[in-house]
Amino acid sequence: GSHDTLGANLTAISHVHRFEGSVDILQSKTKPKKLAIIASDGRRYNYLLKGREDLHLDERVMQFLSITSDLLQSHKPSRSRQLCARPYAVVPLADRAGLIRFVDGTAPLFGLYRAWAKRKTFRDAQPPLGKSSTSTPPTTTQPGANPVVCRPVDHFFSKLLPALRENGITNVSSRTDWPVEVLTKVIRELMQETPSDLLARELW
Repeated sequence: GSHDTLGANLTAISHVHRFEGSVDILQSKTKPKKLAIIASDGRRYNYLLKGREDLHLDERVMQFLSITSDLLQSHKPSRSRQLCARPYAVVPLADRAGLIRFVDGTAPLFGLYRAWAKRKTFRDAQPPLGKSSTSTPPTTTQPGANPVVCRPVDHFFSKLLPALRENGITNVSSRTDWPVEVLTKVIRELMQETPSDLLARELW
C-alpha cells in the first residue's frame, strides 16, 4: 500500500519535458539567459541561467523567506492581514552557475531607473522653453544628433573611478580594495540625483 502511494505521488510530480529552442539574453551586468522549460504537465516555466555568480547564498535566502512565510501564516493577526514572504526557486548548478525562477508580470527596479535616466537625458538635451536654438535642431536623419543615454553602470563608474583616484587607489580591478566609505559616498550622490518618489510614480 505504501509503495503504491509513493508511486502515485511520484507520478503526480511534474518533470522537465523539453526546453524551448530560443533563449533571450538580458541586458544586465552578468547577461543572464532567459530560457523556458516545458514541463510534463504542459505548463511553461521561465528561468534565468546565471553565470559567474554563486547562487548558494540566494538559495539560503529563499529558504529563510519560506520559513518566514510559514511563521506569518501560523500567526493569526499576520494571517488575517494576508502577510507573507513569497520565495522563488533558486537552483545552484555549480559554484559559479545556477538557475533562478523568472517571475513573470513584474518590472525590475533596474528597468525603472533606466527608463527614468533615459527620459532625463532627452529632457536635459532639449532647449529651454521660449528660447530658440541657434543650431539646427536634431533630427533622426542626422547621425549622432540624438543624445546618448548613459547606462546606469557607466554613470556609477563615472563617479566611482575619480573618487578612487582621489583616495590613491590606482588598481581599480580589485573590488576588495575599494574602501567602503568611498562606495557609500558614491551611492549617496546617486541617491541625491534620483527622485525620491521614482518608485511611487511607477506604482501609482
